[in-house]
Amino acid sequence: MATFCDSTFVGTLVVDVGAVTTRVGYAGDDSPRAIYPSAVCAWVDDAGGPQHGVLEHEPKLSPETFARLEARAMTTRSGAVDEWVLRGLLDHGLQQLGCISWAAHPVLLTEPTCADSSMRRHTAEFMFEEMGVPALCVSRSAELVAVGVGAATAVVLELGGEAATAAVVADGMVMTRSVQRSPFGGVNIARTLMKLASKHPSLGSTGIQPACTLRAPCHVSYRVMRDNELARDLLETVGRCAEFTVRPTKGKHKGAAVAPAPAPTAEYTLPDGRTLELGEQSTSVSEHLFNEHPVEAGGLPPLQALVLNSIATTDGDLHKELMRHVVLTGGMTSMPGLPERFEAELRAAANASTVQSILNVAHRTTLINAHPHDRRHGAWLGGSILGSLGSHHELWMSRAEYEEYGASLITRKGMQYTW
Repeated sequence: MATFCDSTFVGTLVVDVGAVTTRVGYAGDDSPRAIYPSAVCAWVDDAGGPQHGVLEHEPKLSPETFARLEARAMTTRSGAVDEWVLRGLLDHGLQQLGCISWAAHPVLLTEPTCADSSMRRHTAEFMFEEMGVPALCVSRSAELVAVGVGAATAVVLELGGEAATAAVVADGMVMTRSVQRSPFGGVNIARTLMKLASKHPSLGSTGIQPACTLRAPCHVSYRVMRDNELARDLLETVGRCAEFTVRPTKGKHKGAAVAPAPAPTAEYTLPDGRTLELGEQSTSVSEHLFNEHPVEAGGLPPLQALVLNSIATTDGDLHKELMRHVVLTGGMTSMPGLPERFEAELRAAANASTVQSILNVAHRTTLINAHPHDRRHGAWLGGSILGSLGSHHELWMSRAEYEEYGASLITRKGMQYTW
């Protein structure tokens, strides 16, 4: 049993470091207390030497220093975690909470659903050796989402910034073989909308430019980060899903049917003050989520196929329960109309499934449609609930256990126990 429950330690901290944003707060809270981008800036100040800070606000620097401002994301192009960036993100969260040291707080940390055991061991080494935490719990995001909605068994679809991931959670734990991943995430959708919007006749040759370009020349890495940030804001402001009707077709199956009605015009104010009016573009980009992509474009499956493929990897006895507990989470799920459209597409795909046990329960398809706030912060909220349960010490690894058994023990901790 973990030995971290000591009166010298204060509130458990819940940290969800995502591809786009980082969320930090106390276990038991209904919302994270600090939300900020998962990127860190680095620059050389002629007066003060090397400096760094989280990419949250536009730094007040001289034009010469601003031109040297570089932005680094938490994950590199190879998929590895940049520890320098991770430490900057964690320390910024601690500062935002008004805490003094990591040594005073047990930490519950989320990890990607598709993370392997080597990544978890590396995380334990980093948190105990570099950050000095007294106790650590690492849980996959899909498991925490299931905890948040109160479903011990469910299929969870996460629409993250970098990828869409579907996974089956059975008795509180992710079934590894069920994990299905598509690299077509929110950033791709946002960039696609940005590209379409940049061709608007009213913009001329200037296109859409982030606010940093209006100030002074900037480093290419900083420009890319701000471009992505602007694209996400554009998507969140005007993006929406078209409503599709499901109607019976000949035969025993049903299929998704008619084309959507014309989209109403949506307005977006650009950083330079101009107003952009978008119509069909605001709904057309979401169609990429529900349509099969050709092989030359990567052959990426639509969201409904990700979920059904994940369910199909499990025993048929679970299919009825899973189809009744489909959980949607992630920042992009806040797009108006997306939950309703996804549920209709999933039901239609299940009615056309070649897996008999899925076809038999297609009519039971039920989406657990939580509040948009809960969908956006699903993993963090599940971690907040789990971290506040004082009776589940077996999920945690204490510093004493780390020093005695090493980082490998962390792979036997977490949601391997029924919560």
